[in-house]
Amino acid sequence: MINDWQFHLSSEKSIVSGVTVSEGYELRVGIVGGGAVGTLLAYALNLSGIKPFVIYRSKAKKSRRSREGLRLQVTSSGGSVVYQVNAYHITYDELPDNFLDILLIATKAVSYTHLRAHETSLHLVCRL
Repeated sequence: MINDWQFHLSSEKSIVSGVTVSEGYELRVGIVGGGAVGTLLAYALNLSGIKPFVIYRSKAKKSRRSREGLRLQVTSSGGSVVYQVNAYHITYDELPDNFLDILLIATKAVSYTHLRAHETSLHLVCRL
């Protein structure tokens, strides 16, 4: 069941993926990729009261997701339920340095050639 993905919350502190956060502090979690896995992660964070930052490469994709929103559809033999996922939508360029407490990567693997095609002076591809 999807409810098994909930993170533990208590009145004194929140524990998300092994990180302890003081009460009153809003944990800033970023998710790279707003596809199926990114949406599932955002939903699980929503269950813990966290509104994550979903990070996109392009402004066009960010604009589309901002308009349409993120939705998680859970289907079983009894039918299906659609959950609206609450998230901030931003691009890499809009993300301030050292802003996030946790960054989750939820993208599919791409080739080195593909990464180089999108390289900028701000976002360099490692050359080993």
